[in-house]
Amino acid sequence: KACQAVDASKDPAAAGGCVATDRKKGNCHSCHLFKGIEKTRLQAGTFGPPLVAMQARYPDKAKLREQVYDATVANPNTSMPPFGRHKIIGGKDIDLIVEWLLTL
Repeated sequence: KACQAVDASKDPAAAGGCVATDRKKGNCHSCHLFKGIEKTRLQAGTFGPPLVAMQARYPDKAKLREQVYDATVANPNTSMPPFGRHKIIGGKDIDLIVEWLLTL
């Protein structure tokens, strides 16, 4: 319910968090642990790396977007789905997820 009230134009990071935790879209919590998940009813996965220090890990925002869009480019053996390439998540939603990731 809280996500329905988020205005992406006013708070893109909050909107990105909503997309990231939407089970029909990002579903990032199924594989990753990240700050704030403990305040939700979601359980974090441990399969993927924790989403921490994202600005330090991805100082180039475009590289982070590429990672979310299609992680197989950087690592052909990754288990992370190519969200953009397979059209699981649209470009605008990927941009919102990137904004959210950069707050972690």
